Amino acid sequence: MNRFFYDIPQRLRGNFILFYWDIALWGLYTGSTVVFLTVYAARAGATSEQIGWMSAGPAIVALLASIPVGLLARRYAPKRSVVIGALIARSLLLTYVFIPTLVPAVDRVNVVIVMTILMAIPNTFLNICFGPFFMLGIPPEWRGAVVGARNAIMSIISFFVTLICGQLLLHLDFPTGYQVVFFIGFAGAIVTVPVLIRIKQYPAPEPPPGSTPAQPAIKGAFWSRLIPNRDPAGRHYLVVLMMLFAMNAVAFMVAPLMPLFTVKQLGLDDAVISIGSATASILVFGVSLFVGRMARRFGNRTLTAYGVGLLCFQTVSLAFAQDATLYIVAAVIGGLASGILMAAQYNYHLDSVPRTDQTVWISWNSALGNIAALLGSVAGPVLAGLIGIPATFITLGVMRLLIGVVIYLWG
Repeated sequence: MNRFFYDIPQRLRGNFILFYWDIALWGLYTGSTVVFLTVYAARAGATSEQIGWMSAGPAIVALLASIPVGLLARRYAPKRSVVIGALIARSLLLTYVFIPTLVPAVDRVNVVIVMTILMAIPNTFLNICFGPFFMLGIPPEWRGAVVGARNAIMSIISFFVTLICGQLLLHLDFPTGYQVVFFIGFAGAIVTVPVLIRIKQYPAPEPPPGSTPAQPAIKGAFWSRLIPNRDPAGRHYLVVLMMLFAMNAVAFMVAPLMPLFTVKQLGLDDAVISIGSATASILVFGVSLFVGRMARRFGNRTLTAYGVGLLCFQTVSLAFAQDATLYIVAAVIGGLASGILMAAQYNYHLDSVPRTDQTVWISWNSALGNIAALLGSVAGPVLAGLIGIPATFITLGVMRLLIGVVIYLWG
């Protein structure tokens, strides 16, 4: 905890503590509902296509809603938008608790899918507005430390909550155990709302004398509102978005291949896979404690480039894996890279957002992120079907290395 509060100005300490409480309580949700919702759906009789819709459906809704939500959010203060979005989205989580009791068995999976898709609307609003909200709550020089600490707190709490929920499911009947797990997730998520209400907002600092002032948003035509300003800051942000889009698309191409490769080609059992997952989680926790200092020394852009470069070696290690040895090596490299990227990428993005019409700009990031998720999830398996999973891993590893170099040189 001393590392979390190291040398923090007294006036900011209250916000730091509240942001840490926010992510700690959110860890109850990520360690329970996020982990076990698809497991419940599978036990309730969901097909692979239905489980796929539980991730694809929200991504499609977020893609369609991102730009309109960004245009709407520009009318409201970031804090008000975040609180309202969080209250609506997190209140809806209570429906998961009652679905097994109130919905006939034949309809439960479809209702879960519908609720998951509906929640994507307020979640999109919340996700777009949280960036400006966070920027007004934490000064730029402290964002790396706060994001790193938040990632560390969430990873360790999610780890233990998942273990506890697993034991509850072993000892409680179906579906009662899942209702208890979903209530834990709801309780943690809804309690974050009063925490968010208490976070103070500080005005953005004025630009230093002689610097180029922020350009006002261009009003008028619809297309002008979609891209609010085309000054140097806006053009640079569009370049950053393209780099992050490429990075995320490759990540989503890798993700669907992992379970197929580890289970069917390497033949690893659940114990070995859990060791790799736990190793990566602990490394994310450890790296997150130091990433704030690393960001102050190297900068968020440089750290993002390094993180993507490390992922290259993770992917290539998997390509040459014949047993558990290189799988564990890849898990170690992936944990180190993820610990860096979870903080550095987020702050690199926030550092690049133009000062005017931030919610509209961030909505572009949300839209492109969901496009990357949809395209990557389809393109990865298609490429693997053409050239095989190991060759695909090598190809994607080289792409990650090139993206890291591009970010380092031109980001």
